[in-house]
Amino acid sequence: MPDEETDADQLASSVGACIVGHRERANLEGATLARAAGMAPAYLWRVEQGRTLPSLRNLARLAKALGVSLSVLLEEADISPVNMDNRPYDRG
Repeated sequence: MPDEETDADQLASSVGACIVGHRERANLEGATLARAAGMAPAYLWRVEQGRTLPSLRNLARLAKALGVSLSVLLEEADISPVNMDNRPYDRG
């Protein structure tokens, strides 16, 4: 397994940092936010640590629980590492 982070790993880290920032500004514990968003605290921890990239639905649930729009939740996310090349696929 290479040590180099993929663009998805970097994006997940950036999104997680955005969520942590909003949660801390709202003065919420992780478990409290997780309950308000209807998700497991362990899942939210993985998202905040950048270990998993949440679905759009889960991002919307987090934004709603934090009382912000989805665009505000993600406005500081760094999308610069995202690779714009198409993924290869096998037509076979």
